[in-house]
Amino acid sequence: MAQAILFQSILTALFIIGLVVAMQDGMLLGWLPKALYYLHLPEVIKKPLYDCPACMSSFWGVAVYYFIYGELSVYLFLIVPCTAGIITLVSNQLCISIFKLHNERLNEL
Repeated sequence: MAQAILFQSILTALFIIGLVVAMQDGMLLGWLPKALYYLHLPEVIKKPLYDCPACMSSFWGVAVYYFIYGELSVYLFLIVPCTAGIITLVSNQLCISIFKLHNERLNEL
């Protein structure tokens, strides 16, 4: 069971990361955050839908699980926080890597 929870968490995290990338400027869904901006949605709706990758695990974690299995489960109480943790770890590691690369390029100058 632990393997299934971990697999579902990784799958959902990859989906959310892909969604975040697709909503950046110049990408396929880059228009979406700009369009939603004009709706003046409250933070409690914006963050889980598109504005905060870790927060997105609450909405999209349930949506992905339901899309795959066709039902909701008590395991979502484990999958959603695991997904948020994976996204946070990946995001932090990417930031560290970008920062190191930037410093290396500055040192070359």
